[in-house]
Amino acid sequence: MKNSAARKIIVESLEVRSLLTTVVGADGTTLGYTRTIIPAGGIHIATDAEMRSGRASGDGAPGYQITLNFTGGLTASQQAAFTTAAARWQSAILGDLPDVGGIDDVRIDASGAAIDGVGNILGQAGPTGGRNAANHFIPYQGVMQFDTADLASLEAQGQLVDVITHEMGHVLGVGTIWGSNALITGAGGSNPIFTGATAKAEYAKMIGTLTSTDVPVENTGGSGTRDSHWRESTYNNELMTGFINSGPNPLSRVTVGSLIDMGYPQVDLEAAELYTRSNAIPTIGTLNATPIVQVNSSVTLTLTSANDVSSIQFYRETNGIPGLQATGTTTRDTLVSTISSGLSTTVSMSGLLSGNYTFYAVVKDAFNLQSAFKSASVQVIDTIAPPSTPVLSTASDLGFSNSDGLTADNTPTLTGSGPLNATINLFDGGSPLGSTASDGSGVWSFTSPVLTDGLHSITAVATDGVNTSSTSGALSINIETVAPVLVSATYDRDSTQDVTLTFGEALATQVTAAKLTLTNTTTNTTVGIASVTYAGGNTIAKISFVPLFLPNGRYVLSMPATGVTDAAGNPLSAPMNVDFVQLAGDANGDGTVDFSDLLVVAQNFNQNGKTFSQGNFNYDASGIVDFSDLLIVAQNYNVSLVQSSVLSTVSLTKRRGSNTRDVLA
Repeated sequence: MKNSAARKIIVESLEVRSLLTTVVGADGTTLGYTRTIIPAGGIHIATDAEMRSGRASGDGAPGYQITLNFTGGLTASQQAAFTTAAARWQSAILGDLPDVGGIDDVRIDASGAAIDGVGNILGQAGPTGGRNAANHFIPYQGVMQFDTADLASLEAQGQLVDVITHEMGHVLGVGTIWGSNALITGAGGSNPIFTGATAKAEYAKMIGTLTSTDVPVENTGGSGTRDSHWRESTYNNELMTGFINSGPNPLSRVTVGSLIDMGYPQVDLEAAELYTRSNAIPTIGTLNATPIVQVNSSVTLTLTSANDVSSIQFYRETNGIPGLQATGTTTRDTLVSTISSGLSTTVSMSGLLSGNYTFYAVVKDAFNLQSAFKSASVQVIDTIAPPSTPVLSTASDLGFSNSDGLTADNTPTLTGSGPLNATINLFDGGSPLGSTASDGSGVWSFTSPVLTDGLHSITAVATDGVNTSSTSGALSINIETVAPVLVSATYDRDSTQDVTLTFGEALATQVTAAKLTLTNTTTNTTVGIASVTYAGGNTIAKISFVPLFLPNGRYVLSMPATGVTDAAGNPLSAPMNVDFVQLAGDANGDGTVDFSDLLVVAQNFNQNGKTFSQGNFNYDASGIVDFSDLLIVAQNYNVSLVQSSVLSTVSLTKRRGSNTRDVLA
């Protein structure tokens, strides 16, 4: 529950601000807000005469009394919720306070009224009268009013008692008289804290330390949310944070202890409700460090992961005792960096001699709980280290794979890392290629001059102007700039009516139906591609069509050169246009059905096992040349297909004889 506008009393200037508290439902949605307000006229601070007119401490009913004055608008169950809330506070505050004007010890006027309808402002409350400075301005009267449109939903959500208890706490002074009693420092800044001794001691127990620790106060939200509640990121579901959460909102020992700090007498810390922190011990990943650095340079320390982070602390081993010692004055290791965001820090190694050094990292959460430590070793050297093995940049590693070193880029860009701000000299075998410079992080990049086709071995050497490193590992790259070619194309009209493409390199898998177009240039129509299959180590692509048996016509199978590359990334040398003819009855494949085709039928008549070129024009499964084939010849007799206007990229040659087919080569 986060207060987005808080109110506190500063008696000297009679300044009062409004505290907004967010109420969150069981499903995580915001139900609305309660606000701590001061009625018109402000808080009345009792005069000395009013304090003297009251009876001495201990008069009236024994112990601390919260008198509830119900003024209308509340059902019996809602009045019972006020009574339950009052009992929670009365179980912690035991001591009697001086009466004021006959009030012993505080009177709260409680009511239900129409405020603004369902949602938004659920209720409003606040102190209306406070005791004098000698009595720490502890309130003696207040008002609490809830919107009748929202009371039923708060009851149904099971949150009415917690909401009333929270606002009653503000009426009693929690967050509203802290400033008047000088119990808060850093208000308005990034880390406001409550400084009351009892609350600090209880907070220290909560986070597992014996040292009294300042209590975090809310540092986010508007002027009412911040500086008047416990910090939500630390306490989560504690009653007096700026959020009333679904589920239990316990009254912790820190809140009860703060009542002592505010001046309430005889406060029972054991009346606090069970409050368990939701935070577990923070976790930490692996610590990585620059493995080798030069004298008087710096080292980068990086964690792979960290959870529940309030801060990450980095130490250098200095006390000679294995492992991290982070406490003590003379025996602890040296703290070299603290970060509150990110996972990485850079630490100066200035003044350290050459040798091996150990660094540690630990994570602390908002409760000051500490993770296990992780360590990393760093070697400091007084000679310059060699660069890493050069790497072919992704943009230059063209072709099928980004890891085979094969590329069509003959001016490739190489990258790597090395000593900081050094000169990096590149070599191809033993021949210089050129030089570049590493930046403040040691990263460098170099674009090579033109390399010849073939294998190249690229190495790097670093220099700082005085020292020269040894040679890096070698990067092997293979430059290939020769475009792939279509070696042959064959149309099988004898049986399957498919086209087989044979390439000089293994790039057939890039021949896909989406890239191919089959056009019947006789009818100027497009024929569908049924499938593409591959063979011959992916140097061969076989294309079949829809329909299975093509209609009569001259055809062009075309494919653009773009999008079809070899393993190095070179595109096909030219667009592909494969020209072929399909004509039923044309046994010799000359594009015309005539006497020569009739003669083929006559020669093979009534024989089986024959192909299209031998007269089986209807592709009988048995291959019998019979009357149906003779009829096809008769139907197409003297039909001659005109030459296609599309020129083939491969020439058409014909072979005659048994089992012949058109060969596009």
